[in-house]
Amino acid sequence: MNLRELSILQEIYRWKVVDMESLHHFLEFPGKEKKLWQILYRLEKRSYLKTTPTFWNNRKVYYLDSLGLEILGMKNVNYHINLETITHDALVPMAVKSLLKLNSLNSYKTEYELVGDISIVPDAVLYGEKKGSTYSVALEIELTQKSKSRFSEKLNGYIRAKAFHYVLYLFPSHKMRRNWEIYCKEQIANEYIKNVMWFSFEGVDRMNFADSFGSFQGKEVILKEIFS
Repeated sequence: MNLRELSILQEIYRWKVVDMESLHHFLEFPGKEKKLWQILYRLEKRSYLKTTPTFWNNRKVYYLDSLGLEILGMKNVNYHINLETITHDALVPMAVKSLLKLNSLNSYKTEYELVGDISIVPDAVLYGEKKGSTYSVALEIELTQKSKSRFSEKLNGYIRAKAFHYVLYLFPSHKMRRNWEIYCKEQIANEYIKNVMWFSFEGVDRMNFADSFGSFQGKEVILKEIFS
């Protein structure tokens, strides 16, 4: 195992599940994607990682196998891959990569890097600066219909923790986005609700989440307009 292969396994571990294009980006890989694919192929053949297609367009995603965890010293770490939620997990690095292209967002932390630091853990957190002030945005990708109590509890957790300046929800449909926005604004009487961003990536190239449409502080906008 050479240092480049080790760094690839470490980056996959940071995201838990990641597609090759996002992996190429976050690694700042010096070669073309084909070269990275060749290395990933060899690592898979040596049982350091596994692959599976997601339900949309069969895009292949990567995650660590037990041997990959062992070589990173993470054999006894809770690293559970749920194949039922793997599409959700794979969308997180894609969304972060897309949003970091916006002018005022400049850094991030993954879910695994946040565990243990705060009482409530989002899918990822983005950090930015605008007009001399720094801010944080908790990212939540919601693909499936949760119960009202479960959704409200998570949002109330953000309100209680006060760990992030904003919460960005990304939904797969405009209908789901509108329903949850209306429900939460009716049920949650707290000033923090105005700091929640409600957006849908319906009809948007899923590698370009910045074009998601939704609302923030009473205005309907495209997401990239907020962070321009």
